[in-house]
Amino acid sequence: MISSMERGDLTPLRSSLFVPAHRDNLIPKALAAGADAVIMDLEDACPPAEKANGRKYAREAMESLDWGRVKATVRINSMDTSLWQEDLDAIVCKQLYLIRVPKTETAEKIQRIDAVLGYLEARRGLPPGSVKIGASLESPLGVMNAWEIANASPRIAIMGGGAGLDYRAQMQSERRADRMESLYAQSRVLTICRATGISPMTGMYPTVKDIDGLIKDSEWAKSMGFDGRSCIHPTHVEPINTVFSPSLEKLEWAKRVVAVIKEGREKRYGEVTLDGVLVGPPTIIEVKRIFTRAGLETDIDM
Repeated sequence: MISSMERGDLTPLRSSLFVPAHRDNLIPKALAAGADAVIMDLEDACPPAEKANGRKYAREAMESLDWGRVKATVRINSMDTSLWQEDLDAIVCKQLYLIRVPKTETAEKIQRIDAVLGYLEARRGLPPGSVKIGASLESPLGVMNAWEIANASPRIAIMGGGAGLDYRAQMQSERRADRMESLYAQSRVLTICRATGISPMTGMYPTVKDIDGLIKDSEWAKSMGFDGRSCIHPTHVEPINTVFSPSLEKLEWAKRVVAVIKEGREKRYGEVTLDGVLVGPPTIIEVKRIFTRAGLETDIDM
């Protein structure tokens, strides 16, 4: 099994906003929307006649725009096509943080991509393993192979599956208000992510104008343990970020935990409590996670 240390430090992405890669005029607008990542799409949103332009514009955007804290991401074409290697050759550069791999079904596909990325990194003077992978499991086979896929490469930083149209079509199921049609698939992928140190992501909310529904669905996903979700419209970014960020109450609690730990260590206490509750390693792990998601740093260790 690949360890969390092998994967390196992974920044949880609350929101990942899709934009068609061939619509170069839309990429700066997506970049300004406030998402944690912008996904320049070479797959479904990019027509066959525009694939070459999409590759060109995605590379130009990464090298010419100020990305700041936003993670530059590209969704490549499926490995069932002959396009994915051309995609990688065109887009791998210093600014590229992650590639999204659609319709992932086997570990072998991830291993092939890993090998190509390693070759391109070496040829272009990039640190080995610098380009991360996000695996999208969009079929029953992909969900059932989630464990092998998760352990196929230390590059895998995020993974999600079982929430989209492709999965429901193959399952011959319909979207339900209680989400039960995808509960098994999402729970399986989520559990495997947590077991292997990968950040779990849920899919897009399908109705653009239903912000209340988006918030409710995102709150459910957060309660399950997901770190964030993808979206296709800029109006979804702020609600998603709000839901997947720590509440003010939770952040204040985390700060109090840090204070009591520091005080206890200064006084050389073996154990410390807060509000009558013992502060142990699980509490410290939770506090570090809250600080990370809030974009803050803490020097508290185990």
